[in-house]
Amino acid sequence: MSEPHEVDGSWDQRRGAPRDEQIIYTGKVVATHKLFYVDFKRNSRGQFLKITEKDGRFRTTIIIPEEAIRPMADMVNEIAQHQLVLDSQPVEQGQHQHADQLPGPGQGTEGT
Repeated sequence: MSEPHEVDGSWDQRRGAPRDEQIIYTGKVVATHKLFYVDFKRNSRGQFLKITEKDGRFRTTIIIPEEAIRPMADMVNEIAQHQLVLDSQPVEQGQHQHADQLPGPGQGTEGT
């Protein structure tokens, strides 16, 4: 079952950015005890997606360059669609979903 979460986003500059960065979109997702900030930004080298996870005292950030945003979003969408199918099916105790059972890139969830 999915964990409770809250999503908030806007197309403004709510948080500061370094001088050469422009925030195009910023949002946050609250999921149980973690907070995720998602920023779509532009700088002199191009556009990129910055995802920051904040968990108590720790903060981790990944930067996804513009050319990888669409493939990354496609993979996340496929996982989310597959998870919805998994959530609707009863899972027997001790059963686990392994990565090799998930559809690969470009494969839909048809027939699962």
